[in-house]
Amino acid sequence: MPWIVAFHERVSTDLELALRATPSRTGPVNVASSLVHGTTFTVDVPGSTSGAEIGDLLIVGEELDSKTSTVLRREALLLQMKIGFASPTGPSSANQLRLYGTWKAVGWRTSVLRDLTPRPRTVNPAERGVARFGLLPSSPRGKPAECREVASTTALDASGIPLAAAMALPACISLGIDATPGAPDGWSRVVEDILSIARVREYQDKSRHHEVAVPHDSRYEQRRDHMLVLVVGSAPPQAID
Repeated sequence: MPWIVAFHERVSTDLELALRATPSRTGPVNVASSLVHGTTFTVDVPGSTSGAEIGDLLIVGEELDSKTSTVLRREALLLQMKIGFASPTGPSSANQLRLYGTWKAVGWRTSVLRDLTPRPRTVNPAERGVARFGLLPSSPRGKPAECREVASTTALDASGIPLAAAMALPACISLGIDATPGAPDGWSRVVEDILSIARVREYQDKSRHHEVAVPHDSRYEQRRDHMLVLVVGSAPPQAID
C-alpha cells in the first residue's frame, strides 16, 4: 500500500527521536501495532449507508508489572493515514471525518466482529482524541508528516503535531486515555475487539504494489498484528507482541 511505503520513508526515521523525547514510565513496556485497514474493520457511520473503515493503523502500548508481567495500563492510538490529504474531497474521506467527528458509538459491520460484539460500543467524549488523521506529504520535499484531530464532521483541526510525536504517546504510555483490558465498554473494549481479530486474521493485498518484496502471486497475506512493530524496553512477550 502506498501509505505504508510513505510512512517508512518519511516517518519511521523520526520515531526514535520522538520516543526518546517523550516522558515514559520507568517499568517495562510492550509496544505493538495492528493493521486495521480494509473491510474487516468497517463500522457504521451516522448519516451514511456505506460505513467506513475504523482506521488504518492501531498503535498499542502496555505498561507491565516488572515481576508478574501483568498489564498495569494500556493505551492505544488509532490512525487514519492519508497522503497529500488537505480536505474531504471524496466520499471515503468524508465518511471518515464524519465517523471521527461524531465518535459516540462503534458498531461493527462485518459478521466476524458483529457476532463477537452484538451491540455497539459506546465511546465517551473524553476518548475522542484516540482517533486521528495521520497526514503524509505527497513528496519527500513536502511538509513534514503530521497528526491532526477532527474538529468537526467536515474538517480537521487546523493545528497538528508531528506524526512521530503522536505515535510516541501511546508507546510511552503518555497519551492520557486509558485502554486497559477489562472495562465493560468504551475505548478499551474497542481496542480489545480489534486485537482479538488482528491476532488471527491476515491482510490480503491483491494489488501489484507491495511495501516489501514478495514473490509474484494473486495476493499477499500478512498477519495484521505483526506490521510496523515497535519495541520499547524489555518484557516477556504479550498477546499483542
